Amino acid sequence: MASEALRVINSICKNKDIYLVLAEDKEIFGEYADVFTQLKDHYNKYRSVPSIETLQRINPDAEFSETDADTKFYIERMKSDYVEGQVNKLILMAGKHLQGGESPIAVLEGLQKQTAKLQRQATIVQDVNIMDIDQAVTYYDEVRAKADANDGVVGIPTGFQGIDTAYTTGMAPGHVIYAMGFSGNGKTWFVDKLAVQAWVASVKPMIVSMEMTPEAMRNRLYAIMGAGNFKDSELGRGYYDDDAMDRFKDYSKGKPEFIVVGGTAGQDITPNVIQAKIDQHHPGIVIVDYQQLMLDNEKNMQMVPRMTALSRELKLLAVNNNIPVVVISSVTDNDQGRNKPPTIDQLAWGRALEYTADMVMAVHKLDETTIEIVGRKNRFGGLWDMLVEVDFNSGKFKEILGPRDDKSID
Repeated sequence: MASEALRVINSICKNKDIYLVLAEDKEIFGEYADVFTQLKDHYNKYRSVPSIETLQRINPDAEFSETDADTKFYIERMKSDYVEGQVNKLILMAGKHLQGGESPIAVLEGLQKQTAKLQRQATIVQDVNIMDIDQAVTYYDEVRAKADANDGVVGIPTGFQGIDTAYTTGMAPGHVIYAMGFSGNGKTWFVDKLAVQAWVASVKPMIVSMEMTPEAMRNRLYAIMGAGNFKDSELGRGYYDDDAMDRFKDYSKGKPEFIVVGGTAGQDITPNVIQAKIDQHHPGIVIVDYQQLMLDNEKNMQMVPRMTALSRELKLLAVNNNIPVVVISSVTDNDQGRNKPPTIDQLAWGRALEYTADMVMAVHKLDETTIEIVGRKNRFGGLWDMLVEVDFNSGKFKEILGPRDDKSID
């Protein structure tokens, strides 16, 4: 009986669409990896796809069979079979290592590295023929319907006029949005406000916090949601007004869940871990706080390669799950000073961020109550520079509209 790998090869020889597999690893062809290599070598040497008869003469034991479907159909089935087989092997191997006395944590790390490779191999690149007008019209109708239901915005508005007038799509599915700044400059407070804005808009947020416990994060979020009815410092000591809590409970009825994921001591947070939480909770937006405390799926120990890999893996999270992902990133470079909002090139891995991010903003604290938000990259409009007054205890935010005053030191 012919395998899916042989059906793929047969279909390629028939349809001459070898471009569909030129970038694939030969491992996914299993026992027929050598046949795939022969196919690719023939194409690279002669710039033509060999006939199936040519491959049969070289591989008389291979059971080729006729194909009548699109080559992509067989590729998807081959990848599905390959992933299923590899997962079964990984489970058996993990069991053997555990029985052999290996640390469960070490076994889990090995599994994470292998599954990260599997994810890359199983990915199928999607093509769109932009001259398929009917398909384009269907897509535009769907986008317009979504925008009409949301005051003309496809994604989630930030709620700040200075940003929303420039970032006209809102925080849309597939977007990666970065908030960067020096330590202690209000990045997390500001991004938490964006998460609350999503929640108010009936979108389910999920914050992955590696800096704060879920309980401490809840204190801050309640302060922002309460808009002055709670204080972060008092909630941290267990104090709250009963009437305010009752009003907040009534206000939250009918609103979506709001999930906070906290990294416990000794637990590494990787994009694979976040993906598992996305599968568990099905959020409409994900906040990552913050990137420097994460590990990439292959757990690089060197900072720049790790951050570069993470920027790509977080983009894939956004695209594959069709949700916006907001990432907080700390800036440590002092060469240009800390007295003004940082620029992208102050990140050692800034070039990777320029490739993968859809929107980048610098968050900078000017004084005890004022933060400056500066657009550093925006794929969907212009840049901006705005001021926000914040009470970092009661969680109250107020955008400063009109001409900039002398608070700015940029």
